[in-house]
Amino acid sequence: MRKRLLRIGILFLIFVVAVIGFGAFMNRDTTENTEEMKAASLPVINISYEDTVINQMYGYTQEMQDRYVRDSITPLETERTLTLAVETFGRELSGMTYEVRTADGETVVENGKISGFVTDGDYEKVDFTIANPILMNQEYSLCLTIQQNDQEIHYYTRLLQRSGLNISKYLEFVQNFYEKCTNKEAASDLAASLESDETASNSSFTEVNIHSSLAQVTWGDLNPKIYRKAIPTIEEINETTASIGMNYMISAENSAGETELYYVTEFYRMKYSQSKVMLLDFQRSAQQLFDGENSVLSNTGITLGVTDRNVEYVTNSNSDVTAFVQQGELWSYNGSADKLSRVFSFRDPENEDERNDHLAHDIKIVRVEENGDIDFVFYGYVNRGNHEGESGIGVYHYNSEMNAVEEQVFIPITKSFQFLNSDIDLLSYVNTQNMIFVYLDETLYQIDFQNKTYQVIQDDINPDCFVISKKQSRVAWMKEMDENGSSNITLMDFDTGEMKSIAAGAGEKIKALGFMNDDFVYGLAKDEQIFKDAVGNVTFAMYTVRIQNFDGTVIKEYAEENVWVTDVNIEEGLLELIRISSANDAYVAIANDHIMNNLQKNEETVTLKFTVTTPKETQVSMILQEPIEDKDPLVVYSRDRIHEESNTLKVDMNKPADQNTYYVYASGTLNSIWTKPKEAIVQADNVLGVVLNGSQQYVWERGNKVSETMITLTDVPQAILSGSIDEQELQTAMGTEATVMNLTGCTLDEVLYQVSQQRPIVVKFSNTETRVIVGYDQYNTWLYNPATQTTEPYGINDSTALFESMGNVYVSYIDTFEESQATE
Repeated sequence: MRKRLLRIGILFLIFVVAVIGFGAFMNRDTTENTEEMKAASLPVINISYEDTVINQMYGYTQEMQDRYVRDSITPLETERTLTLAVETFGRELSGMTYEVRTADGETVVENGKISGFVTDGDYEKVDFTIANPILMNQEYSLCLTIQQNDQEIHYYTRLLQRSGLNISKYLEFVQNFYEKCTNKEAASDLAASLESDETASNSSFTEVNIHSSLAQVTWGDLNPKIYRKAIPTIEEINETTASIGMNYMISAENSAGETELYYVTEFYRMKYSQSKVMLLDFQRSAQQLFDGENSVLSNTGITLGVTDRNVEYVTNSNSDVTAFVQQGELWSYNGSADKLSRVFSFRDPENEDERNDHLAHDIKIVRVEENGDIDFVFYGYVNRGNHEGESGIGVYHYNSEMNAVEEQVFIPITKSFQFLNSDIDLLSYVNTQNMIFVYLDETLYQIDFQNKTYQVIQDDINPDCFVISKKQSRVAWMKEMDENGSSNITLMDFDTGEMKSIAAGAGEKIKALGFMNDDFVYGLAKDEQIFKDAVGNVTFAMYTVRIQNFDGTVIKEYAEENVWVTDVNIEEGLLELIRISSANDAYVAIANDHIMNNLQKNEETVTLKFTVTTPKETQVSMILQEPIEDKDPLVVYSRDRIHEESNTLKVDMNKPADQNTYYVYASGTLNSIWTKPKEAIVQADNVLGVVLNGSQQYVWERGNKVSETMITLTDVPQAILSGSIDEQELQTAMGTEATVMNLTGCTLDEVLYQVSQQRPIVVKFSNTETRVIVGYDQYNTWLYNPATQTTEPYGINDSTALFESMGNVYVSYIDTFEESQATE
């Protein structure tokens, strides 16, 4: 009996050793071919303004396109001296150079070396002066370059010289406001700055604004503490207003006594008047960092906590693996394996380095396999690791069994995250043939990340001639790239690579209108029903609108006698038609009509649930298809798969700036991009923003219009004084010295900004007459009559009513920014 037991024991021991050995052999590839992500190593540069650290800059190891980096505005005083405060994190600072460039990066205005750093606490500080005068009220790019370990690291901010900015007052206000919000005893005086009313829900920390209650602004019952202090970022500033952003982190305990961290972004828009700062707008969003070590699982699903309602998530077909993105991190929950995996993150639980928390990137999930493997796209700034300091797009594969992330390809992009985000949000699609399709710099690229090759599918795309399906798997473009003069359309399916063409008939034109589900919507117009008004605004009167699937079958068609469609609005399953009809030899607007299209049915395996609790208020949970029995899963953190060869694919994407591109900035970020100035101005007015053109000139600013002004007639171009309201005629007359802007549809108040900037406006005064607005005050506009060559006042209210009755037809211009004007 004892021998038998001994024999069993020996066999069991052999079995255990074999299992351990086999496991070690099987995991050898995991341990030998993976590594932890490399720690952050690049210095951080700040601007020091009167001992306040502002405008934090993170380093790029690639030269960026200046016009695509606008993360902060650094004001210049008259002496043009700046103080830099560099966080070296223990690294030696061997030297620094600087370049002042035009904001589009085309011209270097000044360069030089910076030396004489002195240690001041955690910073290495130095003063330097820009020697050459620069134009007032014109942005420039400042590029600071550090040499470190045979590597150049570049830092960017925008320079702006303006007078009477009251910077110290604004900085003092925001610092005081944000600190008092976490100290209720000292916060009572903040109520005077708020505009609390019933429009605020006061039930979510992700949506706090100037209309919220004082209790909500001071964090309700959350009782947070400042975990990482805010460093103000000046985002807009002029003689009238200033916009400042604050990014910081707070900590708070949940009901289980666990510490939770929140990433907080705040936006302040202010005006300095009568010796005090007035708060014009305030927005705050707190986003909880997901921590798998805390109590995040419930019987029904995953508690994400205080976060945005739009959660990026994908499940596999069995619905037992769910991947989701939270605050720049990719996580997955595998119900079958009872495992919670942090797939991708720059944060390190063992190292509270502030550089790891810089949130200038995002993740798009491509697909989740049955075994838990995940394909995903990363885009933005790389905080640490093999591509530290680069901006770009990466395609990655997560091997669930190995718990390792493998890079398929990394494409460096010389745009900051806010610009890259705009492009990727518009189009980035990965098919099953190892291809990613992206739209960048008005070019459609097909990138083969297995063979590390790429091709341009279509370049010089007019955004108004390019439409994309909701899933981004299909696109269509007008071949001639003329919004109102194209005869052919090309459709492309990214899954198959197949292209189809649609042609207009003889004597007609075709227009791409969009997609309903995956079905293409387009319209046809007879040549004689495409006409321009006196300004150049085009009416494209479509006699038919069609919904067609990819194989060419017309699913639905709209056509009605004596009715034409001039535009459409597309929503899920519903096509709204904006229509006109002919009456008394004129076109008149008639009631809109609608076309229904069958919605694609998606079986939701995950639903989002929103609950309001104390003290965290509105929380988001993901309700899974299967109940969760074990709420204490294994939590794992992925490693990087080691590659001997580089996966970097360089794609030539640098295109010259387009003067007729208009950028709207609001709430501290790039809001939208437009091809028509009128649409950009209307949008900027709605979101309290500013408009810059392709040369980074100020086209329009909310709240920076002087109270009265008068333009000297001798300074007005003769083409404008002629009173012509034809956009093309004016552009021909003014040549390359200016860009004519058709502002038809703007309000009088909006266009008077142009006059404030000494840019007169031609306005339609009657059916046969025009006037030139050359001035205004509190009571009148001052109108130049080209026929009599006299200038007379016209009541401001009468002007508003008259111009509105004429259709608010306005034309102005902006001088071309010449490189020779870069310095005064």
